[in-house]
Amino acid sequence: MAKTFNVNGACIPGRHYMVNLKPRLEEIKAMVDAGSYFAINKARQYGKTTTLRALADFLEKDYEIACLDFQRISSLSFEKEQLFVAAFAEELLDCVKLFPTGFLRRFCTIIFFLRSFLI
Repeated sequence: MAKTFNVNGACIPGRHYMVNLKPRLEEIKAMVDAGSYFAINKARQYGKTTTLRALADFLEKDYEIACLDFQRISSLSFEKEQLFVAAFAEELLDCVKLFPTGFLRRFCTIIFFLRSFLI
């Protein structure tokens, strides 16, 4: 199948024409390695989701990756702190199910403690 220009949603390297993200990914990885915070903040259709998906693939050999989607959390959960923390914990727990057992055991203990404390 021939590549196409994508103007709706995330780009898929094998299907869509894309800019070379490697220099940008290496720059972000250096920030992650240093323990720095970073933000990806642009308008619609500037490649934020595509960059984050590529970053997850780029980092997966050195880090455990948890991809969270706040669109899956109900808008009602944003109205009260306790509801948000519970919904966030559920989303995070769902994302880390495939993590190594030792990490997952410690992580689940923390999440279940938070849920019991806040609800």
